[in-house]
Amino acid sequence: MLGTAETYDPINRLKPIAENIWIVDGPLITFKSMPFSTRMTIIKLSSGRLFIHSPTALTSALKHQIDQLGDVAHIIAPNRIHYWWVGEWGQAYPNATKWAAPKVRPQAKQHNILFDHDLTDQAETAWSEDIGQVIARGGRFMEEVIFFHKSSKTLILTDM
Repeated sequence: MLGTAETYDPINRLKPIAENIWIVDGPLITFKSMPFSTRMTIIKLSSGRLFIHSPTALTSALKHQIDQLGDVAHIIAPNRIHYWWVGEWGQAYPNATKWAAPKVRPQAKQHNILFDHDLTDQAETAWSEDIGQVIARGGRFMEEVIFFHKSSKTLILTDM
């Protein structure tokens, strides 16, 4: 039915999908009057540090679970829609680097969410051993950075 959405329970909890990769289903959000479910992907890099893709709301219980996995090093906003909780995560993990996909910075800045670096078609040295990436170039509105977790052969998308 148009206009309805459901969460994928349990929400705000780590769900392993392969070795060193988890998803977290988050709360429903509303975008342009439509409800959408949210989902984050977490990868433990070979360095032992964590790569947080499309962060969801950070509850204290979820933060405790994540802290048990390792040190949050990278917080990724993969497109113009999936940046909303980056500021919250940046406050909780001030030593983490915040990465923006193309076209994210101007929109996020309106909400006082700032980034340290921009993502490109080239995987960053910090994760290139574990994760590949490419930018899917869209129209005026959307460009998305797509990631590939090599060891689990998992393709990580948001809205593609």
